Amino acid sequence: MAGPLKGVRVIECSTVALGPWAAQTLGDLEADVIKVESTTGDTTRYL
Repeated sequence: MAGPLKGVRVIECSTVALGPWAAQTLGDLEADVIKVESTTGDTTRYL
């Protein structure tokens, strides 16, 4: 059975905690999440 967001594409451009967490939740519901980061990477990785 396909997830409820199958076929939905999300462009995620946020940083810190809540934006990436929301994108992960959308991905868990089978949305196609495209993460856009700066060339230095997401600052959340360094926390």
